[in-house]
This record gives sequence, structure tokens and C-alpha cells, in this order.
Amino acid sequence: MFKKFIFLFIVLSVQHFYIQLEAKKNTDPIMGAYVSEFDNSQPNLAYAPFDKVNFYWLAFANPVIDENNHAHMEWQTPPFADNGPEIIKLVHSKNPTAPIFISNLVYTSGPCTAFNQAAEDPLFPETLVNFLKQYSGVSGYDLDVEYPDCHVAKMIASIAPVLHANHLQLSL
Repeated sequence: MFKKFIFLFIVLSVQHFYIQLEAKKNTDPIMGAYVSEFDNSQPNLAYAPFDKVNFYWLAFANPVIDENNHAHMEWQTPPFADNGPEIIKLVHSKNPTAPIFISNLVYTSGPCTAFNQAAEDPLFPETLVNFLKQYSGVSGYDLDVEYPDCHVAKMIASIAPVLHANHLQLSL
């Protein structure tokens, strides 16, 4: 049953992506960009081609385990937590229909351990939704997992239904 769910989820995700491609086929090319870890002192933000990019991934926020062994989300670096709402407003002022995803990054065993614990934590999906909803205009959550020992399928099974029930998307 679990494998069927994952297979169906992947098929629906790919189908959703191709529907979006078809919708854009006769208009603008699809372009995506990571917006990562900067603060107001970086002048390139003013010159970013937000009107030309169709998909954004804001990087990086990861699951962190607290003293009660429950997972919550934290920005990898503080500047985005301070400037995130302004960045989202800027993106939407230039391209109001562009989806914006908050992305995690798991590339070593340390973040993978917290990621795996979050996948097992029954409270994490709602915690993730609450984190995402702090940022008006965010479309969903992006799983950027590059470490082989992470339980990606468990995480998808855990968070996908709750994200979708809250009208949020999952990007892989």
C-alpha cells in the first residue's frame, strides 16, 4: 500500500508539473531560481530579474529536533528569517503568479538525522504547515535531499497529505 501511495504521489506530481508546462507553453519560458541566504547588504537583490523567473525556491530551512524530541523548522541562516517577508513581497510585486517554495537542504549525515526524526514525528507535518504559513505568499515546501540515508519516502508520506489539505504544494 505504501509503495502504491508513493508511486501515485510521484505520478500526480509529474502530471501537475506537465500541466503547468502546457499552460506556459505558448507564453513565457519556465525558469526557476534559488534565492538563498542573503541580507539587505547585498545589492544584487535590487537587480534580480524577478519578473522573468517563474518558480522560486527560498533556501534553506531545515527540520531541527528540540529537547522533547519533536521536530520544528529553522532557517539555516538568520538573515532570511529577518528579510523573508520582504523578499516574498518583492518577488510577487514583479511576478504575482510565481510559486514560491521554502526549501530544505540535506547533504550530510547531521541534517539527515534530524530529517529522519522529523519524518517519524507525528507532530511535524502541522509544525511544517505553521512554519510555511508565517510567510504570506508561500506556495509550499521543497525537499532538496542529496544524502542517501535520508528517509525521503517516509517524509513524503508524512507531510504530503497535510500540505495538500492546507492548500500547500510539495516540490521534489
